[in-house]
Amino acid sequence: MPPNSIRRLIRSLALTCACLPGALLAQDTLYFFDGDLHIGRVVEQSPVLVAYKKASEPKGLTYRVKPERLLALKLSEESARTYEAFDRTQPGQSGAELPAGDRRESRRRLEIMLASDGIAQQEYSAGKSLRSTGTVFSVIAGAGLGYSLVQRIRKGSAAPRANTLLPVGSGTLGIASALMQSAGHKRMTHAVESYNGRSGDIDLKLGLTPSGAGWVMTF
Repeated sequence: MPPNSIRRLIRSLALTCACLPGALLAQDTLYFFDGDLHIGRVVEQSPVLVAYKKASEPKGLTYRVKPERLLALKLSEESARTYEAFDRTQPGQSGAELPAGDRRESRRRLEIMLASDGIAQQEYSAGKSLRSTGTVFSVIAGAGLGYSLVQRIRKGSAAPRANTLLPVGSGTLGIASALMQSAGHKRMTHAVESYNGRSGDIDLKLGLTPSGAGWVMTF
């Protein structure tokens, strides 16, 4: 390779290396509640949308997303001069605290939110496990009661003693199910309270959300 060509190649490489750190620092990161992560550059921000271009498509489409779909928006030093970053993964910081009123979240989105708080995540997982076990017990108890009722109708007083004891066992299992569901609900509520930095003032119940069945939280 001629000397002049070598010198031009070295200058080009040096220029590329000098510009690369700036290019990397200029990237913004969007963290979605559903687990997606997009890297690019924010070009517009308002209370109702965040517009950005993907790093892989710098001259491509401009993507627009509602802020409530984002778990966090982390900006480069350059973008931070124009736009506002936020991070909902830190309780009590950057709007992470859930506001007063009613809030409806899908189960998956609530789990992602609470995953940023170790104590909240543990409490929610324990409560979810208790509720799941309670549900299984409830199904078994219901089946036992249904079976014993059918046998009682078919055989009357001639029903075997085992079928007499079955309703008692099923009823006991039903009571255990109710207790486990209640304990699980309390722990899941405590998880939201822990995340929100408040206690004793949150009501958590199942209900419909824009994404289907989920949690309705009243503060």
